[in-house]
Amino acid sequence: MPSLPISNLLSRSAFKVHNKTRGIDVMTKVKVINAKVSLQSTVMRHMREDGTTIVDTRVILPFVLEVQLICPDLNVANDVLSTLNDRSSLYRVTSKGLIFDDVMLMYDSMQQTPENLSSTPTRIAFQQVLLQGGQQAITAQPADGSVMDRGIASIRDVAQSATQTVTQSVSGLFNRATESVGRAIGF
Repeated sequence: MPSLPISNLLSRSAFKVHNKTRGIDVMTKVKVINAKVSLQSTVMRHMREDGTTIVDTRVILPFVLEVQLICPDLNVANDVLSTLNDRSSLYRVTSKGLIFDDVMLMYDSMQQTPENLSSTPTRIAFQQVLLQGGQQAITAQPADGSVMDRGIASIRDVAQSATQTVTQSVSGLFNRATESVGRAIGF
């Protein structure tokens, strides 16, 4: 079936967690009770010289996706527990046609009691990981757009550039020293 929003809404499994690091789907047999997305931002206020404040910037914070689910049996609970222990992976979460890409596990809780040992209520929260170059930065002045994302350089590029500079400097000094010694000896 093609990947259309309408097909995601009408499909049997409306909740899917894909481990992007390992390339597999995880938590495939859980029963979702609800999912809540928290989108937040911070407004920057600056004081003007006349004492009034002006709002000129809004910083968008990473979103948080909280999911309450039920593990219907102990095998599913163990599968969820192994996913919870994998804290270094990036995930793609699909819920009712909404796709949340590049998220990591932020916190979780599993509640097992003697009454609900075979069906374990679980709460999981995923938080967005902001990656460089993932979203296009928008500037107030179009002329400023060309300088965005240039402030971060790769350490490998910097190290390679430094190594080349040192190698060229040492080789230049060696050549000059060889020429000077050759002239002094008479070569």
